[in-house]
Amino acid sequence: PMYSSLYIGGLGLSPGYLNREDLTAERFVELLGFGGSTQPMILYKTGDRVRYRENGTLDFLGRLDNQIKLRGFRIELGEIEARLAQHPDIAQAVALVTNGENPQLVAYLTLTNEAIASEASQLGNELCQQLNTWVGQQLPTYMVPTGCKVIETFPLTPNGKVDRRALPPFEQSH
Repeated sequence: PMYSSLYIGGLGLSPGYLNREDLTAERFVELLGFGGSTQPMILYKTGDRVRYRENGTLDFLGRLDNQIKLRGFRIELGEIEARLAQHPDIAQAVALVTNGENPQLVAYLTLTNEAIASEASQLGNELCQQLNTWVGQQLPTYMVPTGCKVIETFPLTPNGKVDRRALPPFEQSH
């Protein structure tokens, strides 16, 4: 399906990020001649992916990047995945937020050692506790996954990317 990046503008738009000229230059763009106006219009690139319906309404399709907002914090999932993948027992990591009433930041992991992977069901909880401590020393608390699930391999899309929608359901253990 065709989609577009969402830009917003108008009188209430901020002129940019405070003391962050680099981020302002990246996210705020100047548009000349919009609607026949001779004044430049400033637009903010939200990072959201949308598509128009035939009736003119927009469908929100998700983020262009893997940035999410959880409990008021903006989190770049790729940063969490990169940190997890630095652990010697982790081959690959995928971080995401669960759906439901109480969304949780969780991680799906594949392991480097096949022997450990075959015993993943027994070692999964222990490994997750070790990882939480390890990642907690490197990332802010709000970026530490509340749970993890060890799987053998990640499902892939036809393009070879991890198919996040095809990951097994995450059941939080209490």
